[in-house]
Amino acid sequence: MLISPSSKIRSLFVTMIFSAIAACGGGGGGGGGSVTANPSITIAQAYANLIQNGYQVNLAVTGTASEHAVSGSATQTSSPAVAATFEGHNGLANTITVTGTITIENNVLPLTGHFTNYSTSNYLPLGNIDNEDGTYTVVTSSSPLPISGQVGDTGTLSHSTSYQDQTKTVILNTAVTTYAIEPNDANSAIFHTTEKTYDTGNQLIDTSEERYVVTSSGVISFHSSSYRTADGDFQLNFTPQ
Repeated sequence: MLISPSSKIRSLFVTMIFSAIAACGGGGGGGGGSVTANPSITIAQAYANLIQNGYQVNLAVTGTASEHAVSGSATQTSSPAVAATFEGHNGLANTITVTGTITIENNVLPLTGHFTNYSTSNYLPLGNIDNEDGTYTVVTSSSPLPISGQVGDTGTLSHSTSYQDQTKTVILNTAVTTYAIEPNDANSAIFHTTEKTYDTGNQLIDTSEERYVVTSSGVISFHSSSYRTADGDFQLNFTPQ
């Protein structure tokens, strides 16, 4: 859960794809370039800037779903941070919206999503709310993003629990987010986060990955992301347009 509730955003695509497959009668079951140096990248400040300032990224979508080819496009926008309270903690909130379309088997379907992401004033994740279906996610433990890092560094960022709603009486799943720093070029590296979601029986549901290019001066840009279900039936890739 670095910049957004990534697995929930990706699952929007899966929900729409399920609808398209049903309409057609169903079906069957980025790395960096060469490196001449290992720069130290400024991670924590880059992330803080994204939260404070917000962002917008246009995405191209490709992949497969139940043996059907999937394509589409979407725009994901995060508002600049505002003061907010979540689970009794004073902190910051960003409103995240997703709009776009998906095409599968000649069916074009609209895509919308609306989330609120919460973090502490020190930019540690607190949780998020799906403002459409009410899913309520609470970060149960987190570690600060490294101030800086180099290729080969790894770590765990957070553990979270998602509930059906704010009453927190029905647990939907849990998730663990980790990171790895990967090579890109002589002046930057890839900050790669992986979020694995598990059901209440601790069985893997899906995996969401996000990659960002971060420079030694703290400039951050979206590189790519992906989503795949544990059974491999859905595999989606997202790249900037």
